[in-house]
Amino acid sequence: MVILSSEEFRNLDKNKKYTKKFTALNNISKAEKSYIKPLLGLKSALKDDDIIGFIEKNNKIVACMFAEKDTHFSDKNIQCKEWSKNGECKKNPDYMLNECRLSCRKLKYKNYKQPIQTLYMYNTYVDPKYRGKSLCSMLTKEFIKKFGDHVIYLNLMKNNLSNINCRTKNDFIILPESGSTMKRYKETYTMVRIPNKSIKKRKKSKRR
Repeated sequence: MVILSSEEFRNLDKNKKYTKKFTALNNISKAEKSYIKPLLGLKSALKDDDIIGFIEKNNKIVACMFAEKDTHFSDKNIQCKEWSKNGECKKNPDYMLNECRLSCRKLKYKNYKQPIQTLYMYNTYVDPKYRGKSLCSMLTKEFIKKFGDHVIYLNLMKNNLSNINCRTKNDFIILPESGSTMKRYKETYTMVRIPNKSIKKRKKSKRR
């Protein structure tokens, strides 16, 4: 398993070895092509200086995941917390849900200082031959090791065993809404991993 910044990937891929492997990975069904194109995800990650994760088996890339750092769960104004207490999230949602995402979220973040670091996983893919092998879960775990102090979130398809394993094995929780109104995302949920929640879980299990 490899988790690299775009710069690290470029240094590794000077002879285009791994780009070719991602190209081979893109040989997928028409139905899947409409949902995710691994090579397109790679191009996007390299262009935007995002983070690239992949698993290689038998000289072939069999799973990949792309992520970017963003400010989705941050408050952009120091008065957000106070405004939220005064009910502004419901009174003025258009402004508050954009500027005060942390304070207006239903999730509560204790012992977290601003700004909250967020990692958004925007594309995941596992080769059909390797589905059911928990590769998505393993790759996610590697991201958590590297970005354990970040709030990590992504949209995943419901009723998918690989996605369910990814959630349960890595201390994710599901948000009530999918975060998208697009038709093809209706069968998705947004799952979020909160670092301090996961740390508490580990401490309890150690005491036992």
